[in-house]
Amino acid sequence: MIRKDATWLAVVLACLVTACIQPQFGRPENLGAPINSTFDENGPFLSADQTTLYFHSGRGGSDSDDIWFATRNDATAAWNEPRPISDMVNDLFQSFGLTMSDDELTIYFASNSSALAGC
Repeated sequence: MIRKDATWLAVVLACLVTACIQPQFGRPENLGAPINSTFDENGPFLSADQTTLYFHSGRGGSDSDDIWFATRNDATAAWNEPRPISDMVNDLFQSFGLTMSDDELTIYFASNSSALAGC
């Protein structure tokens, strides 16, 4: 768990789990570039306003999965180039499975780092 402060990236302030409003899901749709890469992208988490997408990936020369995010201007716009979320979260170990508190101030994620054991 990481608590963010005022110095954290302003672009990730609007993050909530999107609720399924439709009674049925449509067909899966490939998001294409720049979200999909030659690496595996997994664990998507979309903000409530649908303008920020979080996922974990081994892209960017990392030896393990890190958490990335991409933004867009509105729910129908194209995605901007993904960026790593933070060096505080992304390290030499795997970081994945991100979710966020309702107040948008705390992220929760899994890691295989022994430094986080018992925290």
